[in-house]
Amino acid sequence: MATRRLLLSSAGGSIARTFSTTAVLERGGAPRRIRPGRNTGNTSSNTSTRRQPPTALQKEDILVKSVEDLEKILPNMPAEEQARLRRVIDEYGPGLNKYLQNAQDLSSFGTFDGAEDAIAPPDEALVNGTPYAQAVALLTQFTERIYQKESTGESVDPKEYKALWEVVRDFSKMKVDDTVGPPMQMLVLLFQFAKNMTGRPRTQAIRLVGDLLYRYQTMRLDPFNEVDYLLALSRTRGMRKALTVWESRCSKKDVENSIWWQEVGACLYLNAHNLPRAEVLVAESQRKFNGYVSPKVVVQLIANHLGAGQPDRAWEWYEHLIAQVRANGGPGEPEVITGDMDPDEATEIFNRKVYPSQYQLANVLLLFLNNFQTTFSVRGLQDFKELNIVLPTEKALEFLKVIARNISRLEPSTLKSLLPSELQQAGVSAAETYTPVLLRVALEKLTEVSPELRDNPEFYVAWILALANMGNVDGALSVVNTMLARKVSPSHVTFHTVIKALLTKGKLEFALAVLEYMETGGASRPDVFAQKYTVPITPGPVSTTPADFAAKRAVAIPAPTSIHYALLLQYGARRKRHQFVAAVLERMRERGVAHDQTSILALLHYRYRAGDFRGVFAVLTMAVHTGIQFSREGYAAVWTMLADFYRTHGADPALVAETAAALDLQRDVWLRMLRASGVRPDLDLYGAAAGTLLRAGLVPEALAAVRYTTEVCGLELNALYGLKLMRIAKKIAPRYGSGANAGATIPKDTLMQAAQRERALERLLNVVSRDTAGGGAQLRAVRISAPTLLDAVYLALGANPVDYADRVDALVSEYAAAAPRSQ
Repeated sequence: MATRRLLLSSAGGSIARTFSTTAVLERGGAPRRIRPGRNTGNTSSNTSTRRQPPTALQKEDILVKSVEDLEKILPNMPAEEQARLRRVIDEYGPGLNKYLQNAQDLSSFGTFDGAEDAIAPPDEALVNGTPYAQAVALLTQFTERIYQKESTGESVDPKEYKALWEVVRDFSKMKVDDTVGPPMQMLVLLFQFAKNMTGRPRTQAIRLVGDLLYRYQTMRLDPFNEVDYLLALSRTRGMRKALTVWESRCSKKDVENSIWWQEVGACLYLNAHNLPRAEVLVAESQRKFNGYVSPKVVVQLIANHLGAGQPDRAWEWYEHLIAQVRANGGPGEPEVITGDMDPDEATEIFNRKVYPSQYQLANVLLLFLNNFQTTFSVRGLQDFKELNIVLPTEKALEFLKVIARNISRLEPSTLKSLLPSELQQAGVSAAETYTPVLLRVALEKLTEVSPELRDNPEFYVAWILALANMGNVDGALSVVNTMLARKVSPSHVTFHTVIKALLTKGKLEFALAVLEYMETGGASRPDVFAQKYTVPITPGPVSTTPADFAAKRAVAIPAPTSIHYALLLQYGARRKRHQFVAAVLERMRERGVAHDQTSILALLHYRYRAGDFRGVFAVLTMAVHTGIQFSREGYAAVWTMLADFYRTHGADPALVAETAAALDLQRDVWLRMLRASGVRPDLDLYGAAAGTLLRAGLVPEALAAVRYTTEVCGLELNALYGLKLMRIAKKIAPRYGSGANAGATIPKDTLMQAAQRERALERLLNVVSRDTAGGGAQLRAVRISAPTLLDAVYLALGANPVDYADRVDALVSEYAAAAPRSQ
């Protein structure tokens, strides 16, 4: 069995520091242990993985409960470990007796199998012990069985792990029996198992085992493993406890002068949004370590200051990072620590000073950009140039996309303060003067630190988007001309962005010219991108024409697709220009352009805006027959249109029958949506669908949709969802008879329970009417069960649940078979 050094005595000395640590360590986090028995670097891990009956050649098993017992096994240990243990015995003397009696976690040291038996509860506990002792014994056996399989290389069924953690959760709910010693060995193994997991289950398991360890108040994890527990606490609503545990260790010698432990504390306080306390720790670190602060802490400080609306203070910390980079002669490298190491070596490695990496610096500038501090980011790009830092193309594109998105949202007061004084006195508009200059400088700096941008089509798309957001469509056309001059082939997205910008500004003629240019592969209307539309925004390094342009491949102009025609259809739909829409559709047909989701949705909106519901159903039927699927947003729009139809025309039986013959809501819309790969379970979307089905009179289908939402998808219903459904049920109730007649067929207890539930929901409805702003949020926080809601709906309809039970059950099974998904 491999040596495990996880626990330290909470009363003082680090006895367990004498044992080796097999770990994979990462800077800024806790060690991640390699699975026991799978580490080939530690050859001593194979000697005790299997329990064997004693033979004549084996030493008698010894229970280590005192220093005398340690002296007995000392001669049988490797020389290096003998020296370590001898130092500990000489330093602590008889003080070790209490530690060994309480902890008893020295199992698996050399050939020391007996200690493991000393920790495991005896088998008699299963028969004669208290329920708590029996639970400890059973869980220990379960844990050891899985560990033995891992150690010998035997595969472990995932169901065994699942069953193990279910048992651990049940065990954690039991009251501790003080007459039973803490099962530390078992908890150490469980902690190892937890660290070998990934994702959120790993976090939850570490939190669970850590809580079990710390509730005994006799032992604690070593600093490196304790950080895993602290992070798990902070991610599972245990921040206050995490801070308490961290503070309680600060006075211990093992972290007294630790850069790493200060970093952990500062990050925890920043995650808890306690900026003042974090800054106190940072100042303390600067005093202790000659002005040094971990880059990880500085990055989080910058994020917190930006979030608090303090960009100047954030910039001061950015300058601190840059100063570290300059002192180092360049960015540092991300440090990954691996291998088998002594705890003293681990302490030294973890407290090594590191310098900001290029990745961290780029992310800091993105933080400024995302907080609308474009000017600071541009100044940071100048630092990149001076330090010869090359920004990867992907990251540079991310920069430009954020700039393009935010360029029109910069605060005028900020812009004005950055204008030259003579322009401020002249009363020049900051947005008109500074914004174009800022974009030009940003483009120049980005192309300097990432030269490959100039031949990347996505760069020009982001550039066009920035100009479009500024309302400069002539500049956008000029950018396309720049692409053609550099022989960079425009993409579908390039022309889509240009056409959309032109239509937004009402320049339909130019939009049609761009479309014609695409339809003819650039043969007609080349004048649309002529230089006469150039504005003084194009940066010099990009718009120049190097001599090697002629050697590049010919520019390919993509043919238009439905996404380009959909823009024109939307333009005509908003203005109710029926002839124009018909002309665009004819143009698509002549060129053999097939419809897709974008053009279908544009047509749906066109018919819907015109009040032509027959046309809406005709378009939907066409989409079904051609196999076109919608996105989540597309289906949300479809359900809104259908709900409006049944709300306004539900009383017209002839029209409803006509549409029902053309389109089956359950088969053609609901089930198709469930099967759509890009549509994940969503309470609002499924609620809109259930409400529409109910408006259409498909009561079993609607109720089955409610049950499918909870039982199959695992979504929790809230009061807002329930009230929306109840309102619809009350409106359509006359179709199902009066509530008085229904009351005679519903059992009295069910009727009373449903009435009570309805009154509770109605009280919540009053909250909405009184507090429109906050009522919806309050209702979303109130959970209700599906049976409660279904009873209330039956009552509102005046319907007998027995009449629907079998049909609803069958439909739920049908929905689950069609899309057996879960969250």
